[in-house]
Order: sequence, then structure tokens, then C-alpha cells
Amino acid sequence: MNAQLKARGQENIYGFPHEFSRLPSGDIVTLGWTQRTIDVGGTPTRYAGDMLLVLDQDLQVVWTWDAFDHLDQNRAPILASSAGPAPAP
Repeated sequence: MNAQLKARGQENIYGFPHEFSRLPSGDIVTLGWTQRTIDVGGTPTRYAGDMLLVLDQDLQVVWTWDAFDHLDQNRAPILASSAGPAPAP
């Protein structure tokens, strides 16, 4: 799968979330887990994201949509101001 994505100029995926659906065309749609390093206030920070993939019946990639390519990477995480250390067990 990653060789196909690389040939299309896409990021690698690091796994699938165990869910897929078959489209009326017979193609398969699923999510893949991606990672990208983004500069956050001068600190390179690794984030996980999602890539939507459509595969044909031979499991060849026919279409992708990478969330990192469409979301504002300069926007801070929604919970950044309220997130703190995890509570003690």
C-alpha cells in the first residue's frame, strides 16, 4: 500500500482502524493512520492524522484524501489550553 501511496506523492500510512465499507461500484473505502511533523511555536511536533483511501477490487489505490492537506496546520489543538498532565490513577 505504501509503495502505491509513494508513487502518488502521498504520505505513508501506519495502519488501518479495522473499518471499511464497500461502495456501490465495488471499490472499498477505508481510513489509514498517517503522521506528520508540524512546527508548533518553533518546536517540531509529531501528530497523527487520517487519510481516506478508496481501493479498487484488486486493492489498488484509486483515490486518497489526507486530512493534513486540508486542515489549517497553524491552528492550535482545540484542547491545548485545558489539557494538562493525566490524573494519578
